[in-house]
Amino acid sequence: MISKEFSRKISFDMKLGNCIPSCYQLRFRGFKGVVTVNSLLDETKAWAEKNQNCITPFEKNKALPWYCQSLIFRPSQKKFHGPREKFVEIVKVSKPLLLSLNKPLINILDQVSEIQGPVHHNRMCNRISELMEQHLERAIATLVDESTAFLALNDFPKYILYDYLRDFNVTEEPFFRSMLRSAALAGLHRLVDKMKIRIPSSQGRMMFGVVDETGMLQSGQVFIQYTTNSSLKFPSKHADRTIHEGPVMITKNPSIVAGDVRMFEGLHFYNFTTFS
Repeated sequence: MISKEFSRKISFDMKLGNCIPSCYQLRFRGFKGVVTVNSLLDETKAWAEKNQNCITPFEKNKALPWYCQSLIFRPSQKKFHGPREKFVEIVKVSKPLLLSLNKPLINILDQVSEIQGPVHHNRMCNRISELMEQHLERAIATLVDESTAFLALNDFPKYILYDYLRDFNVTEEPFFRSMLRSAALAGLHRLVDKMKIRIPSSQGRMMFGVVDETGMLQSGQVFIQYTTNSSLKFPSKHADRTIHEGPVMITKNPSIVAGDVRMFEGLHFYNFTTFS
């Protein structure tokens, strides 16, 4: 777990603007893994400081009590005994990431659906073919349709403020048209070589997977919440979010065997209060 205040400091150092990620993949003193933001650490630390339990002088080689810490790891996250450093290495932060099919995943879906019967297998093949056609149509549309071209530009790194380019046609401007053509060609090469088929942002995302620390989820249940607008690289806390309810297929990267793809039930929680 990581406190909200410490997460805010990391966001400031990484120059993420108003975005405070809810999940981090990091390295620190021999610990590695994924931690999530938990405001309970801020409340506990504030209570300890109010009761003068956190103002004891820091002693060398002595850890702070848990109620004064801003970052807490599970014992399983300790991989080796590292030196006492004060810097945290951030590997990745949670942000909207689009999802694509690939050859290994398509092979698994093909094999599993074939075992279940010809009806399921035909349905799976038709769905993958439909997604591939949508992928090709989207690649072509980026070169002729202005709205689709702007969506494609927003997928690029934010070195250019594309939202300020609404006054002219990017599909006709030579520089941006060359960028769009290069992106379309790269996407087609990935489609041919690796069968990377883009999944619509409303139907699939790449996310961090974390353990349920509350103990509220039962076996086969998951809680999924994602930023609705996938073009936001680092969304603020006011960005619209969607909570998925119903069946969901989850896989890991890379996918090797059939057991790497599983079905879960996405839940939303009702009739209880979350204190922040």
